[in-house]
Amino acid sequence: RRKRTVKGVSFAKCVKAGFDSCGHPMIKTVGMSAGDAESYDVFSSLFEAAVHAVHGHSFTKALHDRGEERARLKDLSWELPASHVLSLRIRARRNLAGLRFPPAISADERTEAEQLLLRGLQELTGELEGEYIPLLGMCAEEGHLLG
Repeated sequence: RRKRTVKGVSFAKCVKAGFDSCGHPMIKTVGMSAGDAESYDVFSSLFEAAVHAVHGHSFTKALHDRGEERARLKDLSWELPASHVLSLRIRARRNLAGLRFPPAISADERTEAEQLLLRGLQELTGELEGEYIPLLGMCAEEGHLLG
């Protein structure tokens, strides 16, 4: 009950989303989320039980081979006829080392995360180059286009 990670994440913060959305007909999640990387260690019995209940295996033993995953991504061909593709969205979700995760992140950490990501995005060139529009800085039409 009194346990906290070094960054101050509590058990209550990890399970808050589950209590906030309990019984909601449109939200079908496990109802918990790590507040930072250390949460998986400090509250390991919680996360271990949840992963086992949902996936049927241990999260401590189910480590991904990231090297193999990267190699597979390099071999993918994205060339599809334009007549078959109306739109394409790729989502990549990872957390930034040293910052708390969304359930526990502070406003200052969100600003720090945005600045870190912005610096990285500004280094992209060629086909990956684009325009960054912050959510708080976009007009209603831009927001509508993002869906």
